[in-house]
Amino acid sequence: MNTLVDDIQEITDTDSTLFSTVQQGTTNMLVVLQNLGTNTITYVFQEFDGAAWNNVGTLGSPTYGTLIPGQIVPLQLVSNYAQIRLRGFASGGSTLGFSILRHLIRSSGGPAMLVSF
Repeated sequence: MNTLVDDIQEITDTDSTLFSTVQQGTTNMLVVLQNLGTNTITYVFQEFDGAAWNNVGTLGSPTYGTLIPGQIVPLQLVSNYAQIRLRGFASGGSTLGFSILRHLIRSSGGPAMLVSF
């Protein structure tokens, strides 16, 4: 099963969760982030290991960095954990455009995995 989400999220200057995903088993998804606003966005992808949220990458990597206005960042996000979230903020506010493509195996009659905000 493939799921594709294409949406936008308004960002404030308070660090907050922009979106989260959950699925059964490990995570493997393609993500495209685009800064549609006029202020720089600081963002970080995190994974939940069952006890705490941890950054997926290090500062300066595609999973943890900044987006200047108009910048597009495509990345493949792979995690051994089922829960992923994107946190971020923009001083003065901004707008994030994002697309997520996930491929996963859904059991017969099982739920469709979606993104939550």
